[in-house]
Amino acid sequence: MASLSYTSSLIRHKLLLQIQVLEILILWETMRQRRVKIFIMLFVLMHIRIVLIRRRQCRIVQVRQPSWYDPIARSQSLSNIFTSDRECIDQLQMDRCCFRVLCSLVREFGGLRDTRNMKVEEMVAMFLNIVGHDL
Repeated sequence: MASLSYTSSLIRHKLLLQIQVLEILILWETMRQRRVKIFIMLFVLMHIRIVLIRRRQCRIVQVRQPSWYDPIARSQSLSNIFTSDRECIDQLQMDRCCFRVLCSLVREFGGLRDTRNMKVEEMVAMFLNIVGHDL
């Protein structure tokens, strides 16, 4: 009887060891699967980061340009308007003095300011040119 209980306790002990080994193997497998998933996620994130860096390096920045694209022609046209009353009246339908007063009023009361690409005088001249010639 004592040997039977000894063998049954030995069998129980072996079964418990096998169950523990199986639990460890299952835990190891799930951890391995998690590591693989984490590795795949890190790989995808690094790939996305590389793509974004390349896009940023190759990106062409489009700056909005004024309607007169050529800066030399634009400055010549504006200088003609500012130096000749006849040219100012032909283009803007008002003389230089009225144009300067209008620009100062728009600056002070209208809140219009110079931008990086255009001065207030250019903006007002373009507006008056469009309105004056019904374009």
